[in-house]
Amino acid sequence: MYKWAQPKICGEDLEGAVKLPASGVKTRCPPCNPGFFKTSNSTCEPCPYGSYSNGSDCSHCPAGTEPVVGFEYKWWNTLPTNMETTVLSGINFEYKGMTGWEVAGDHIYTAVGASDNDFMILTLVVPGFR
Repeated sequence: MYKWAQPKICGEDLEGAVKLPASGVKTRCPPCNPGFFKTSNSTCEPCPYGSYSNGSDCSHCPAGTEPVVGFEYKWWNTLPTNMETTVLSGINFEYKGMTGWEVAGDHIYTAVGASDNDFMILTLVVPGFR
């Protein structure tokens, strides 16, 4: 799917402007990130405790072993549920409804802010820590 990044700063009605390609053919999504599995509604969830995954199905850890616990993000199709973005202005207020970060398949990037003084904050919530 093709969509304009927000806030939209390009005028597609201007002479010589390039239009977005039409969305059409569906492509296969990449696998889930390591330690996650794909649910029946095509979202990725973490494997249960005592199991591991290379991004496909979860497998139980063999006897006498344990998983290496951590986060490894290789694919950026949607923002992980344990991350949130915030955009703060340089004068201490938060922009509601503005996305500070955008996912782009194999990487993540900061979106356009409303001013040069904006702070794009990406927060990672790690369970078990305060």
